[in-house]
Amino acid sequence: MRVNTKFLFYGIVGFIVILRLMFVAYIPFGRTVRNHLEGLNDEPSHFNYVKYIAVNRAFPVETHNWKDSGSLERNDFEYHQAPLFYTAGAVAYIIAGEHAAFVFCRLMSFVCGLLGLLLIALILRKMGLGRDIQAAGVILAGLLPVHVYFTSLASNDSMCWLFSLLTLYLCIVPCNKKPDAGFFTWKRCLSIGALTGIGALVKASMLLWFPVAAACACYSWYVYKNKAAPIRMFVALCGAMAINIPWFLRNFMLYKSITGLAFTNGPAVSYPHLYTPEGFMIFLRLSVRFFWFPMQHIPPCRAHFLLGVAGAIILGILCALAVRYYRKIGRLSYNDVLIFGLLAFNIAGYVKYNWIWGNREPRFLYPALLTIVFLMIVPLKKALDDIGKPGWFFPLCTIMGLFGYSYLLLTF
Repeated sequence: MRVNTKFLFYGIVGFIVILRLMFVAYIPFGRTVRNHLEGLNDEPSHFNYVKYIAVNRAFPVETHNWKDSGSLERNDFEYHQAPLFYTAGAVAYIIAGEHAAFVFCRLMSFVCGLLGLLLIALILRKMGLGRDIQAAGVILAGLLPVHVYFTSLASNDSMCWLFSLLTLYLCIVPCNKKPDAGFFTWKRCLSIGALTGIGALVKASMLLWFPVAAACACYSWYVYKNKAAPIRMFVALCGAMAINIPWFLRNFMLYKSITGLAFTNGPAVSYPHLYTPEGFMIFLRLSVRFFWFPMQHIPPCRAHFLLGVAGAIILGILCALAVRYYRKIGRLSYNDVLIFGLLAFNIAGYVKYNWIWGNREPRFLYPALLTIVFLMIVPLKKALDDIGKPGWFFPLCTIMGLFGYSYLLLTF
């Protein structure tokens, strides 16, 4: 990067840090609206989990699902969640009290979010992509409202996304190497297993890394005849599962589900199902809407509709550029297969979740955040280079990152 571009990048990073600190400080607690910002209705339930552990020195038991009457008053519908984030918050509660523990939990999410941005740059560099791509990845992910919002709250999402990025970093092969026997060593496989196992104790979303990590090792065996890779990864993933067995058994005994999702989400949805044309269109419309902006207090109006159309057009263009990019480069590399596999397993889980319960929140795709960022910036960079407009790259990435905040203008 040129010197002036470097200063511009650091200026934007500074803005990102300040923006995130403002969200930490000003997002209201619970589903209330203040300063044109809406709090998360789940956050009181997440923090009650922290308080219960601190006060009772035991894990709480969920007795009502979130659809039951009074669930948003009791705020006890997150007790099925894996315990690691809440245990860390409970330690702060015991040491410093309730208010300090709440601030600690929000700051813990904030720090995990910033570390995630650093990992995005490191992963893109490890893939052999240039500094302009690395910078664009940090800018885009750093500005996306969904990432900013959920890394500013007392919830386990931010820590889960960090563990997913750490695991991906270990699985990515440097651009000058191959995923052969020298790559999938015992140390690497056991480290992947440890991150997967500990990450699953943060949030059940990390379970998608069990098939993804196994697929990585099988790819090495199939393409590079590395027979040791599947064996080592199998042992590592067995260890990861062993870490989680006590928690899974507890959840199964209490909720008849290892994750507790079947209990906390209640009966299947009764409104138009995903397999109907009406249900599918609702799924697409709301997924696009909440991909760009997570808050739900935006009043319905013509401008709201037009922003939704604009968001869908942007995503459509990005998908077309991604298809063009991969048609030009031809055969997929190991790293391409890895990041696409991660996104594919994540999308499959998201579709299944919506098929049963109809919760259209694309934040559930953020364990594959690197793939999302990659597909939004790398094909765009290639297309702009091809038409001789490389100078448009940073402005367009910044505009995409800021686009979702347009919804806030409708609250004034």
